[in-house]
Amino acid sequence: MADSKPSIVVVSDVCGQGGGAYRVTTLVCRALAELGADVTCFATWVEPGGLQETEPFRIVRPWMQRGYRWDIPNRMLAVQAQSFIKRRQPKAVFVVGLTRVCGHLLAGSVASRLLVWELTNADKGNKFVDPKAAKLLHQSRGILSPAESIDAGIRQTYHYTGTIQRLPFWIEDEGLPYAEPPNRFRSDFLFLARREDDKGLRELIQATAMLVKEFPNLRIQVGGHGDAHPYSKLAKELAVADSIEFCSLPSRQDAMVALAATRYLVLPSYHEGYPLSLLEATQFSIPFIATDVGSIEEVFGDCSACRMIPSRDVTALYNVMKSCLSETDMDYAMRRKAANRRFNELSSKSSVDSRLRQIIDHISLSDGRSSQHQSAP
Repeated sequence: MADSKPSIVVVSDVCGQGGGAYRVTTLVCRALAELGADVTCFATWVEPGGLQETEPFRIVRPWMQRGYRWDIPNRMLAVQAQSFIKRRQPKAVFVVGLTRVCGHLLAGSVASRLLVWELTNADKGNKFVDPKAAKLLHQSRGILSPAESIDAGIRQTYHYTGTIQRLPFWIEDEGLPYAEPPNRFRSDFLFLARREDDKGLRELIQATAMLVKEFPNLRIQVGGHGDAHPYSKLAKELAVADSIEFCSLPSRQDAMVALAATRYLVLPSYHEGYPLSLLEATQFSIPFIATDVGSIEEVFGDCSACRMIPSRDVTALYNVMKSCLSETDMDYAMRRKAANRRFNELSSKSSVDSRLRQIIDHISLSDGRSSQHQSAP
């Protein structure tokens, strides 16, 4: 990126500090800006209070923010982004996720400029993937993927045969050293994800009902976005309402405070791509329970901080939670140290910057070759 302030465009349906695509969009915009790029982010929805006024990139919202039933905001944003790309000719265009706005762009005249960053585990029937975008992936410049397991899903599920480049997820390195266990934990287990069935929340409540018979003082915190009512109702039906606290944790800071004060993070999802919450746990030296889905086994399978189980298996979840509560202080400390080591291995800012530079240099190189080919006699 030797040019003076090269223009780069990032397009996403969401932007902010929440989980998943919200956070990923913000992080990639910041990282590109810190590399010296003039970054413009086109986002359909910006999380209220999720961004600072001093962010080093511009945000463009849809001209019309009504009519979600007819997908008008996403269509409008795609038109705005396409017009901007044609006019400004940015050095690179990143599209975060196979969303509806991605599908509209892939169907348009700038499709061959787009680098699409797949965030999920690319399995069939994925509710976060727009079918139109998946069918038009071959129109893009290439795909970015955070893990080999997701590469395989992109090839098999979408029948994509083009270029895939690696861009793993990361979080801000807050420079936290290894953290010794506190004298007292606020919770034994923290669930920090969307409150939905596919995140395994029902299984967690059912496993809790089995555990309280042996650990009557068990404390579970359930954070994240989404309706708590169906799950608080289940907790009452299973007589564990006193053991489970449903907390809003409205800001990232609130979530990180809760994370730092728990014994274990628990994420019993049915499917995941490359969940940021596990990276956040490792930064705070917190071990975790996770299911063997998506790229989790690839990234954390050899790390003792990760207690891995099959998805949708209440008995397995109960057994590993029981094991967590029964382990020795020495074993627990070992898992915390392993978590801290894995964060240092995975979330290196210099490594992220290097990958982004390589991706953009690859664009420049291929553009140069294309130009030479076109000008050849």
